[in-house]
Amino acid sequence: MTRINRNFLGREGDTTVITFSYPCINSSEKTGEVFLCIDAIVKEAKNVKADLDEYIEQIAQHVLESLG
Repeated sequence: MTRINRNFLGREGDTTVITFSYPCINSSEKTGEVFLCIDAIVKEAKNVKADLDEYIEQIAQHVLESLG
């Protein structure tokens, strides 16, 4: 995840989620990729004192929204 974050987004360190959205040729639909770093998600949930299941659910909602 750290390598993807650096190589594609120019950011250092790990992160919980990275999404890439791509337009489909000859269509109004979108496609994309989602990268999740479970270790970073668990760490972040602990840092904000959140229930892990609820935190993962929030991340999933944000990912779906970002892909449209």
